[in-house]
Amino acid sequence: MACLQEIFEGTTPVSEKLRFNTSFTGNPDLKQNVTLDTAEAKHLIAALGHGLTPLGGLNSGLGALLNFFYPADNRKADRLLDYYRQREWRIACEFSILGKQVIREVAPAEREQILQIDSEFFTRTIDSDFGAVERLSKSLILPGLNGKRVIEMVRRVIVPAGALEQARSVLSGIDNAPPVVDLNSLASG
Repeated sequence: MACLQEIFEGTTPVSEKLRFNTSFTGNPDLKQNVTLDTAEAKHLIAALGHGLTPLGGLNSGLGALLNFFYPADNRKADRLLDYYRQREWRIACEFSILGKQVIREVAPAEREQILQIDSEFFTRTIDSDFGAVERLSKSLILPGLNGKRVIEMVRRVIVPAGALEQARSVLSGIDNAPPVVDLNSLASG
């Protein structure tokens, strides 16, 4: 419903009849193509959402909650991200604190900076529920919380021994950078 509401309230005009495709992440082969009467769909969404938290907020909240669980039944999951989805931290979707968005989409000016960091990685496509998309188009930025940059909230950066000097070099130009620790030193200590 949030997706439809976003389409209806967007800047692109919507025809009287809207072709809409649905599928399930857990079973990508189960698809349905329907044609919706735009006016009727708008009325239905307004009726179902009456008196509730805005649908976009509910959708973001549900997405954030689902990120606490590894998508074991998702056959289309990006294998490159599986490691992170199983560990202590999770890849979160957009969320807000006291009405202020915390994570946001990549701004056009930032896009070029990110591509300079690793264009090969960020221009690869990943499979989404809506087909193949460029990784950078689905990337989100977490600029920090309460005036602190994310790197200032990191207690330490743990890397394999072979990457120790490179990691220290990368962090050397950052104010208040956390210490870089060799992974082997944790196992022995």
